[in-house]
This record gives sequence, structure tokens and C-alpha cells, in this order.
Amino acid sequence: MFKTIKNALKTPDVRKRLWYTLVLIILFRLGCYITVPGVNTIVLNEAMTSNNGFAGFIDIISGGAFSRFSIFAMSISPYITSSIVVQLLAMVIPSLERMAKEGGEEGRKVMNRLTKIITIVLALVESYWNLFRIQIFWSIYKCRMVNWNTSCIIISCRNIFTNVVRRTNHK
Repeated sequence: MFKTIKNALKTPDVRKRLWYTLVLIILFRLGCYITVPGVNTIVLNEAMTSNNGFAGFIDIISGGAFSRFSIFAMSISPYITSSIVVQLLAMVIPSLERMAKEGGEEGRKVMNRLTKIITIVLALVESYWNLFRIQIFWSIYKCRMVNWNTSCIIISCRNIFTNVVRRTNHK
């Protein structure tokens, strides 16, 4: 087994992909420690320690990013949701179904593009919802609407960044 791994690491393409994956993991972990601007971290920490239920579960799933309300708190959930939505739309809309089944490479590109667009829209909607929920339930986020817009774009930037990285990686 170790010999197989050693031989695989000798291949330049495998090494390149491993380094790429390692760099992305490090960037994601660093992004989990950057709090969204405008969030009162003291109140956030108090709210997270007093509420061990659902918020604690979400925090565990997000790798601690939710308790810090970091810029990567949403993780990949908008992408997963948009991927499911596109697959369901392909079953319901005949033209998308034809494109998915008979479109070949071009059809796959269109479906991927549609998934990415829906991902960005869902990320923006989800970030607004998260900020609204935090504002109403915990009164942690004390800002004007201008800062809300900036914060939503910052929270959504992980999904936008991932789409850009995915596009450059496939060229």
C-alpha cells in the first residue's frame, strides 16, 4: 500500500493536485477564523455558549465557522442546494432534460453554468437570511443596511471564489 502511494506521489499531476487541495483546505480553515464585519463577537460567544441545541449542531457541521460567524460560515450548502435544484429542474423541464441527456459536453457545460448562477443567488439569499435571523433572535448584528449588503457579499464570496477556482481549474 505504501509503495502504491509512493509511486503515485512521483507523478507530477498527482502532486500538483494534492498541493492544490492542501492549499484550498488551509485557505478554508483560515477563512473560518475571519469574522464578518459588524458582528459583535462578545455577544455572539455568549449566545453560542448559552445555546447548545441546534446552533451547536450547525457549528459542529460547519467546523466551528458558525460560532465565529466567519466569512465561510455557509460552507458549501448553497452549491449542494443549487445542484439538487438543477437536477430536479432537469426532470421537470423537458428542454433541460434533453440537454442533460443528449447535450453531451455542451449540455454539461450549460448545466454547470446554471448550477453556478443558482449557487450565487442562493448564497446571497442565504446570507441575508442568516444576518436577519442573527439580528432578530440574538441581536448580535448591530449595523445599518449598507453594512448588511457588504456583509452579505463577504459571506457569499466563498461560493463565488469557489466557482472561480473551479472554472480556472477545469481549463
